[in-house]
Amino acid sequence: MKLFLLKFLLLFSFYFQENNILTGRYEITTEVISKKKNLKLTYYLSFRSQKMIVSIKSNDVIDYWCEGVYELKKKGEIFQGIGPCSDESHDNDIFIKKVENKVFIKSKTFVNKNWLEIKKFERK
Repeated sequence: MKLFLLKFLLLFSFYFQENNILTGRYEITTEVISKKKNLKLTYYLSFRSQKMIVSIKSNDVIDYWCEGVYELKKKGEIFQGIGPCSDESHDNDIFIKKVENKVFIKSKTFVNKNWLEIKKFERK
């Protein structure tokens, strides 16, 4: 019985870790709110221990100002990414959640206010 309980707890801890830790590289292209006009940007996200590295693909250098390292703070089932632009406004924070091995993103700077699924990054 003890061996069964030990195996169960071990499997449960692996399941819990797998579903609550963000790892890997992801990308999403979405429209963002800009002062001049709405822009379509591609975000590349790389998750590391309690951090998210954000790179942005854009035609305008001004759009790169929020690139960098974001500290991830877990609030319930949601990770809040606080990064280089958070000092200016928390509207620039990025929110991440993982549901059944799918990862979703949301930000007040996005035109679409729904949770958007981000895809694993595949280098071409």
